[in-house]
Amino acid sequence: MINDKGETQPVYDLHAQSNREGKRRVAAFFKENGRLPTDSEFRAIGAELLR
Repeated sequence: MINDKGETQPVYDLHAQSNREGKRRVAAFFKENGRLPTDSEFRAIGAELLR
């Protein structure tokens, strides 16, 4: 994701954006449910990010 010159590649931004959105969705899940998502709930959140 970062080349030998220290420059970020386009996939780096995509990965960073996915991480931010995933964290935002987990935080929203926690606020709504008072707990972190189970493994299967987390996978569903992650799958939605790929659509």
